[in-house]
Amino acid sequence: MTSEPCAICLDPLEEFITLSCSHRFHKKCINQVIYKFEDDNHIDFTLNPCPMCRSHLSCQDKRLCITGKQFTRVMHNILISDIENKPECVGSIYDAYQQVEEEHETVTAEHVYEEIFAWRETKLSSVEDGYFDSDDQKIIREYTEILDVCKRYFGF
Repeated sequence: MTSEPCAICLDPLEEFITLSCSHRFHKKCINQVIYKFEDDNHIDFTLNPCPMCRSHLSCQDKRLCITGKQFTRVMHNILISDIENKPECVGSIYDAYQQVEEEHETVTAEHVYEEIFAWRETKLSSVEDGYFDSDDQKIIREYTEILDVCKRYFGF
């Protein structure tokens, strides 16, 4: 716990996140500021910089500030605009979110990413073990595309 207050709500910073610019906020507070000007389905991080110094958010800041549900929605929109086999990829991101939601009280972007990563690794190991069916290659490609988008937009 620190004696300084959150610059947004002015309550003491008991649990907080520190952005790359070194400013600290409650996660809930910074999340509300960053997403305040966007609807639930589209988030443009360049529009909402740090409220203290106006610096752009780093990929790590984006991951720290976003909730798992918001991450899933943002990924949905990115996948719809960026990837060829859209329906499968979009379905996978929601499936991953639902799986993580069953296992964790609070879902983060990292949880969703790690779930898809684990699914891909499981498929890859079954292929390496000789258990390969016709859909495996397509599924591996789908998971890889999702992970690539996560890396490009969120720096995983």
